[in-house]
Amino acid sequence: SGGGVSCWGASGNGRTAAQTGTFSAVGGGGNHSCALRSTGAVHCWGANASGQTDAQTGTFSAISVGSAHSCGLRSTGAIHCWGNNVNGETAAQTGTFTAVSAGGSHTCGLRSTGAIECWGQSSAHPTTVQGQASTFTAVSAGHAHTCALTSVGNAVCWGDNTYGQAPTTPRSP
Repeated sequence: SGGGVSCWGASGNGRTAAQTGTFSAVGGGGNHSCALRSTGAVHCWGANASGQTDAQTGTFSAISVGSAHSCGLRSTGAIHCWGNNVNGETAAQTGTFTAVSAGGSHTCGLRSTGAIECWGQSSAHPTTVQGQASTFTAVSAGHAHTCALTSVGNAVCWGDNTYGQAPTTPRSP
């Protein structure tokens, strides 16, 4: 409640190093974490083999952390990503977004129009749900799948469905 960040678990590469300052958001990835300071600056720590903890300068309104990459939503609505780019996961699309979600090897953004744009491995995104054009209000990228909420409250997932994480039928509230 005071804005501090505490981490626990496997501590190699400084993944659980205590962080000082006041934060408004935190995200955990494969072997690293990032937090959004109350000033809008991003601070990252942990494994840095791909530059995923080399936090970018500037002001951000949101952050998201993937397996080996990190992304931030700038106050202007632009998305900026850094770290591993083997599959194009840091090649952020241009335009105005309201949310960003970094997954395993892909990233998705929610455009101000309600459309979802994804890039990187397994980045296909839906334009229709049950045969109707859809707008979305939230997006969350997983390891190899993505889920989103439609404007009518249905959960829609796509991508890897090995464990039932991306069923083909939308879920209603």
